[in-house]
Amino acid sequence: MVGPWEWDLKRLVASVNVAGRQTGLNARERAAAVQRCVEGYRFNANRLQHMGVLDVWYLHAYPGRTNPIVKVDAKSKAVFRKTLAKALRTDNRTLLSKIANHSADGTWAFRDDPPILTAIDSPTRKKVMEGLNRYAQSLTPERRFMLSRYHVADIAHRIVGVGSVGTRAYLALLFGNSDDDPLFLQVKESVAPAHAPFVPRIPGFEHNGKRVVSGQRALQASSDPMLGYTQIDGRDYYVRQMKNLKASVPVNILRALRSTFMPGAAGRSLLVLMPEPVIQHASRATAATPRFSMRL
Repeated sequence: MVGPWEWDLKRLVASVNVAGRQTGLNARERAAAVQRCVEGYRFNANRLQHMGVLDVWYLHAYPGRTNPIVKVDAKSKAVFRKTLAKALRTDNRTLLSKIANHSADGTWAFRDDPPILTAIDSPTRKKVMEGLNRYAQSLTPERRFMLSRYHVADIAHRIVGVGSVGTRAYLALLFGNSDDDPLFLQVKESVAPAHAPFVPRIPGFEHNGKRVVSGQRALQASSDPMLGYTQIDGRDYYVRQMKNLKASVPVNILRALRSTFMPGAAGRSLLVLMPEPVIQHASRATAATPRFSMRL
């Protein structure tokens, strides 16, 4: 959603505090981490308000690329290198052998792993297939053509993360040129955000899947090429790859790296894209009150 920037900043610093508490930091250390996070946000607010709109739009950061404005200590560099190496090993091929079986007749099917991964009945499978056909129309023409080279082998119901408890999610297994060319598409229900009653509605984004997809495409430097949206049985969904070079930095390293730049980096990375027109004129904005529209 688009709403007051303070909300996202408050949510981020609350997360920093919770992560610090979980990893054993005391109150003074957590307060210092929160302060570094806000300082990082303020740093980027000051920097971005003097840049042109197009310059901000092209301001991207990529894994493995050195950022000249951020000094990274040796321990953090080692953690990031390890995380990046893990991401590069996390793809559709490595997932295939873990969650699917290859039968003697040459077909592939998901391996039952209740309650995480379970089979669906024929009517549900038909509805999800129809949803995938509608999803294809949300892709750009060249990506729609790429998707047409794949065929669906199996679909299962999959339980997803804590933030999605109570919503529906499916996992589709597709193959392209051969059994060595799998593609996993995650079909996740997208409900109205908790902030929706408190912010103005955005015309043209009544579909919650479209809202999520549009936000991710705008905010991510390298968005998932298969990202799209659909509707199944009257519910909004968005679709993305299940395993497309993803990895995350473990929260427990915050204790070992309590004196590093990480909370500040989180604050810097939160403040991204889409300054309001008033920001184009530095004389009409102040560093203390950056007027940015933020994703929630």
